[in-house]
Amino acid sequence: NRTTETWTYRVGTGEPLIAEDGETYNYPNPFTPEDEYTTFVLPLEEGFTGAATVKIAVYDLAGHFVANVWDGPYYEGEPLTWRGVNEHGGEIANGVYLAHITVQAGGKTVENVVKVAYKKESK
Repeated sequence: NRTTETWTYRVGTGEPLIAEDGETYNYPNPFTPEDEYTTFVLPLEEGFTGAATVKIAVYDLAGHFVANVWDGPYYEGEPLTWRGVNEHGGEIANGVYLAHITVQAGGKTVENVVKVAYKKESK
């Protein structure tokens, strides 16, 4: 009898780097309670093994703080999601919110603001 196994190795590049043509966005957008959450995508090159420093803070259009989504080290593959709740765990109102996203990696810092639309289910 002969047994065959397949091994997959992933070789990382070490320190995370900001992708020159990378985009910062979220999907789905708009999102609803049926979607459960929206996922943020960062402008980082794939395959890194170190940690980038990431901060994602959400504000309403009046500039009032709503929630921190992430604040600290980020390793590739970790989900960056937001469920549409405020800092106290309450569901947010229908509307457009602004996610201020800061990414530090490879000696560079990139800041972006992403529009996030939330729509409660209709009753």
